[in-house]
Amino acid sequence: ENLEAVAKTVLEYGVYDHPGTKVGMDFKKEDYKLALEKAQALLEDNPFNTRALFIASASMAAIVDSGDESYTMDDALKYYVRMMVLLDTIAATGNGDKDHPYYVVSIDNEYDFMRYYLELKGTGSQSVRNYKGHPFDVFELGSGSDYYARPEIWFEISRVTELENKLFGGL
Repeated sequence: ENLEAVAKTVLEYGVYDHPGTKVGMDFKKEDYKLALEKAQALLEDNPFNTRALFIASASMAAIVDSGDESYTMDDALKYYVRMMVLLDTIAATGNGDKDHPYYVVSIDNEYDFMRYYLELKGTGSQSVRNYKGHPFDVFELGSGSDYYARPEIWFEISRVTELENKLFGGL
């Protein structure tokens, strides 16, 4: 997939921090440098932010494709490789069924994993379920992909809820 086309798509449609919450809508379609700066700022705060790694990679690739020699395609690929290593780590935690869910530390990890790793094009309904005393995000899938064919995918979200409870004081 052409990273420039991906970067344009990210900038055109916005960046989803959480489902339904767009951030970065002040981006102009061609302002890849601003997108890169914002992604790098997010990565300073959280180097495991898969969404920021993707935006940094795609934006840097678009800058290179525009003829700007400030960066190289190898620089862009470093961000992409870091993102894929993190997504590989999530893949190593399970297989997506309820007895072997994927473990994540943020909601973004779920969506990035489904989109960029499993190449799932869309999800149906999403619900939070309790199973064996742990919270799970469960997605009913409309269709699978070449990499995931089950009708649903389970993510273990204990760490997500732990962090949210700490942040919001147990609300």
